[in-house]
Amino acid sequence: MTLNRLLNLSILSAKKSKIDRYMTQPNLDEKFRLASMLADFLAEFHSTGWLHENYHSNNIVFFDIPASLESNGISFVNSSMLNNPFIVGLNKSRPGGEAWHTQGPSSKTDYLEYRHPAYQQTGHFRVSYDYYSLGIMLLEIGLWIPISAIANQSDYRTMSPSEMRNAIVSNYVPHLGCKMGRMYQNIVHILLSDQLDPEAEREVADPEVGQRAYSAFLEDVVDPLYRLASNIL
Repeated sequence: MTLNRLLNLSILSAKKSKIDRYMTQPNLDEKFRLASMLADFLAEFHSTGWLHENYHSNNIVFFDIPASLESNGISFVNSSMLNNPFIVGLNKSRPGGEAWHTQGPSSKTDYLEYRHPAYQQTGHFRVSYDYYSLGIMLLEIGLWIPISAIANQSDYRTMSPSEMRNAIVSNYVPHLGCKMGRMYQNIVHILLSDQLDPEAEREVADPEVGQRAYSAFLEDVVDPLYRLASNIL
């Protein structure tokens, strides 16, 4: 079962059972651990010089799923299953650097909400675009709703990618403070607002900027998430 499916089940099962949606969400500690593991994976992957390019919640997979999840959704009782995510969707992955190129953004309309708004403009993938995708997933984990539940609202359907990003940062990231704490909220804001890579819209990527973005990612995202997951504050 994918993370995307779990997020959707949470909403569906809460409506079906007419219960508070918080009853179909995982333990807060498990949310922190999952977020930390997803950031750790990206840090290790980028350390090899590779870019994922397809990082979204439908490519985060869990096995040994209790049958009850299909009807009841996840809860703090069985949320420990989140401790073993598998990362898939590596079909677009490639080494970083100007010597390697993809065919640019896919024409498929699935999971566009995870794509950095500048990717369509530059046509060249870079490390900070993976960080943006992670930021969307961390938003999903914190609020425990799929990003599609936001993007499919009538006010959001006609927005450009940049407008959508700005609306998410302004209207949804602030909600993370009371749900996940200020540190987690700040991490998501960093990932979604190009603070790691201020040149994200530059058509030709600067390798030095990419390296600085990676170092900042370790310091401002990976390390604080590890501390949250380990209860080291």
